[in-house]
Amino acid sequence: MTGTLQADSNVGRKKKFRDDDWNAQYNFVPSNTLLEPNNVIPSWEFGDEENKEVSATLRRIRQKYDNIHKTVLEKEKELEQKKRELEQAKNDESNIEESIANTTNGLTNTKDTLDGIKDTHEYQMMVQRSY
Repeated sequence: MTGTLQADSNVGRKKKFRDDDWNAQYNFVPSNTLLEPNNVIPSWEFGDEENKEVSATLRRIRQKYDNIHKTVLEKEKELEQKKRELEQAKNDESNIEESIANTTNGLTNTKDTLDGIKDTHEYQMMVQRSY
């Protein structure tokens, strides 16, 4: 009995989904095989053209990257050079300020010494006149 139930269910399924009509209508028959000598597969099916395009695009991108990277390295060198120049200018400025401070101190000391000498001279002149 199970055999008849299976056969009946298959018949019902075939009627429902029309399997028989589909198989009769769409039988697959390969028209070419890879072993057939007349079978010529264009290179674009294997991706040769795509590989060439991708390779060319990647080469252009790499060249752009290299140019940008070279520019960045040049700018970084410039920046380092400017930093060194700035540091040198700061050192020069502090040396000049120190020199100016020393000169100012020297002038102040010289002026004080001159005032002291003038006072001593005036005192000596006063002493000489008093005798």
